[in-house]
Amino acid sequence: MMTKADFYDAIVRNGWYLPPYKSTIITIKFLCEVKTGEVWVPKYHEVRMRACPSPPNKEAIINALKEACNKKGKPVPILAKDAKTAPVAWLLHLLSTLDPDHQFFGKSFKPAAIEKNHFSPP
Repeated sequence: MMTKADFYDAIVRNGWYLPPYKSTIITIKFLCEVKTGEVWVPKYHEVRMRACPSPPNKEAIINALKEACNKKGKPVPILAKDAKTAPVAWLLHLLSTLDPDHQFFGKSFKPAAIEKNHFSPP
């Protein structure tokens, strides 16, 4: 019987770019969804990392990632219920792979402006 750690190692050895093993998003269900293609995660050779020294909140990153996945026709890697469990750095790596020119990676990006415009309570 394969353990979660064995399954994680097998997926990483097959080239998939996953968050660290200790991330709470790493569950057997998530690993199965990666393996079957129900969720999209890039292969290591596809990852394009861009600098984002002042990232926006996780909700803004998730929304941008969903939009980028829809534009590229990829299955969204994070479901709403899993959003809080994914590491911000990993989410930004996914976003920069799909959309390296996204405003979050721009030199003049200021996260407060995004959060005030889109996520503040009425």
